[in-house]
Amino acid sequence: GGSQRHFGYYGAAIDMYEHTNGSVYYCTGYAEGNVTVKKFNLSDPDKAIYLKKDASTLYAEQNNSSLQGLASTFQLASDGTTLYCTGMTWHSQKVVNGKYLWDNKVFIYAFDLKTDQMKIFSSGKPATLTNYRYPSLIVSDENLSEKEVGKFKQTGIAVDGTYLYVAQGTQNKIKTFNKSTGALVTSTTGISKPERMTSDGKYLWIIFGDKRVGKFAVTGGTINPNPVLTLSGLTSPHSLSVA
Repeated sequence: GGSQRHFGYYGAAIDMYEHTNGSVYYCTGYAEGNVTVKKFNLSDPDKAIYLKKDASTLYAEQNNSSLQGLASTFQLASDGTTLYCTGMTWHSQKVVNGKYLWDNKVFIYAFDLKTDQMKIFSSGKPATLTNYRYPSLIVSDENLSEKEVGKFKQTGIAVDGTYLYVAQGTQNKIKTFNKSTGALVTSTTGISKPERMTSDGKYLWIIFGDKRVGKFAVTGGTINPNPVLTLSGLTSPHSLSVA
């Protein structure tokens, strides 16, 4: 179902994840309220496939009407079972006592890769952003104005066996969540401008500071801000992976 064309407003895929089942999931960043996360099969790469909001509704739909207000998504991470997506809105408002108030959020949402349906987090919460209702979000920051939301933009995401890590570069902060429940575990400061991240199951590898790559030890979800290894002399690293 859904459009079978690959489409992005300001370019093609900006982050991708290849699953062992032959599917490739990708996101396209800001897309004027349209779908920013889709997939394709390696056996038929020209055909775009929508994921699902629930068993009977595509992610691109709401109550059999046209979609509106879907979040911008810039990063993906997966543990092979769940696809985690960073999300943010720029123009979301709510009405309180007859007044319009800013209601932009920075959050994480996810899909179960067995069903391609949205994952429900026990510590998450539903939210209506513009006109689209998400059933379950891990909300990092909320009630942000258009000017504020950029300051809390998520710049990296990684996952290991237990935890989900989300970087906010302009805040010099990395938040750790329980990847199953969505509960906030801790926040780490002291790492300058963290950006893209990945996990090897024991350490976090992070692009940070003046375009360096660091290997950081993690204990119980808490990141030691002093890297055990640093790669410097890189011109402009934009992504990384560990095998």
